[in-house]
Amino acid sequence: TISVTDLVTLAGCPQRYHWTAVDPLPRRPGPARRYGSEVHRVIELHNTGTLPADEAGAVPYDFTPGEGDRSGNTGNAVQVFRESRFAALRPVLVEAPFDLRLGSARIRGRIDAIYRHDPDRWEIVDFKSGRPSDEPARRVQLQAYAVAAVAAGLVPADPPGLEVTFAYLGGGELHTVTESVDGSWLEEGNARLAELAARAEAGPHHPTPAPACRGCDFLRFCDAGRQCVAGD
Repeated sequence: TISVTDLVTLAGCPQRYHWTAVDPLPRRPGPARRYGSEVHRVIELHNTGTLPADEAGAVPYDFTPGEGDRSGNTGNAVQVFRESRFAALRPVLVEAPFDLRLGSARIRGRIDAIYRHDPDRWEIVDFKSGRPSDEPARRVQLQAYAVAAVAAGLVPADPPGLEVTFAYLGGGELHTVTESVDGSWLEEGNARLAELAARAEAGPHHPTPAPACRGCDFLRFCDAGRQCVAGD
């Protein structure tokens, strides 16, 4: 079993995945994760109107590496959401859990929201509390959500207007990244997820130095990452 968060981590840096999920190492406290959890909780409350008090601090949201704003202040992202097109919409599903089977692997996650704009147009949305990112690995999250939603029947199997969207709420204004989903897109997504699931089990889990190393929790343990950062 592997989470969507771990899949995205693996796609970005297999070594980071290894130290997160296979052989965990100590990590710094995560203000970005706390901030992101609070923003997601406020959005969930908005979308559902209720959230049991005993679940408010323990909902397992999906967070990708580097996600969030370290300011510790939820006001900015929440305000952007409240002024966005999403605030006036009522999702069909909110924080929808899924358990996707691909061969011997099970991929688990939670979809922030699924909207039905009209009978033939559906949109799967993942809210991000931070600024837009061009990290290619994040696309794995959209692929996992769309493939899982279709496989579980959360959206029609072949809708003519299915879209998946990242909604970035950081930086003071809404920024969206949307992809249209069709049969070939789903095939590509299935293949990518299966490849990552196989690599998670069998390896290799070598480091992939990149600018994102600067914010990695494990930088002090990684020679390749430190060399990359030193060369920036």
